[in-house]
Amino acid sequence: MPSSPFGASMACSDWCGSWPTSPSARPSSTWPNYARMSATDCGCSPPCRASLLSRVLFLSLGICVATSAFSEVNAVLLRDVPAMDALALPYVEARGEAAFYGPKLDIQLADVMGHEETYSTVQVDFHLPGQFDLHYVAADGKEHRPVMIHRAIVSTMERMISYLIELYAGAFPVWLAPVQAIVLPITDRQSAYARAVEKQLNAAGIRVTLDERNEKVNFKIREAQLQKIPFMLVVGDREQENGQVSVRNRKHGDQGVKPVADFIAAIRGLIESKAVSE
Repeated sequence: MPSSPFGASMACSDWCGSWPTSPSARPSSTWPNYARMSATDCGCSPPCRASLLSRVLFLSLGICVATSAFSEVNAVLLRDVPAMDALALPYVEARGEAAFYGPKLDIQLADVMGHEETYSTVQVDFHLPGQFDLHYVAADGKEHRPVMIHRAIVSTMERMISYLIELYAGAFPVWLAPVQAIVLPITDRQSAYARAVEKQLNAAGIRVTLDERNEKVNFKIREAQLQKIPFMLVVGDREQENGQVSVRNRKHGDQGVKPVADFIAAIRGLIESKAVSE
């Protein structure tokens, strides 16, 4: 089973293996062309994680000139990149862009404006172990100098959150949305029932809020749409009598009337599967 760039093993459904394994068969394009690649270039539907990652994978290697030893090690790495080839993911080799202390692997993401940023990086450091005079005793009983690895998976949390806000334009997938559902009573007569529905959803681990304002329900729906809340649950006299909710989706509109338990099961499925679509 192949490993991800982050070290964790993934199933075949995540890494489909459809990308060409031969370096000569991969696109010999630069990063801007990778940025325009579709997430389904490997043919998977829905796109596998490999297809999503592969279009943003960017290998940054270079010759370090601090010492002859650095240059020697980097020259070997430039000739052979077995880890990347083993993953069968397309990458771009950027000579001369390594850090001064060693080569690095960067995952670049393009924002909605097409601007490129580094969000994940794994860097090999041959410099700091010498600065700290670090040693370890190997199987041969002799002291050896270790190699340090710098590893940042999501860059800074602030940068990653800002990227997600831009990527989804605020309309986060259900599992990621700050508020996943809102209960909208039509009149004051349904307030007690609306609070009971809210309590049921809270108990099921769903992030829910209740809009009890004395406003027309269409106004409440419009405000919930503007806030990009995934699901709006309208409750009137009929829903109250039958223990149901009228479900409205922010993208697909009216979804009909459902029992509360059925809606909870459906939204829990979206949350647990971390589905991107609704």
